Amino acid sequence: MGQKRVFRLGDRVRIKSGPFAEFKGKVEGINQSKSLLKVKLEIFGRDTPLKVSFSDAEKVEPPPPGQIWSQGDRGAL
Repeated sequence: MGQKRVFRLGDRVRIKSGPFAEFKGKVEGINQSKSLLKVKLEIFGRDTPLKVSFSDAEKVEPPPPGQIWSQGDRGAL
């Protein structure tokens, strides 16, 4: 049996697969019954909501205080 994933509002996550793979964003909504997250990504300078399954997202550590995501982190907030 797989490990249960626990996400919280405000968590930083990386998208693991699909057209937005490697993008990073912030969890803005959680649907436990459907195992879906609503993640806000920044694409072309605009906030874009994306629904992804729990299995297609993984938590990432935020950058240290005072630093921003590196330019190599597409879709970083």
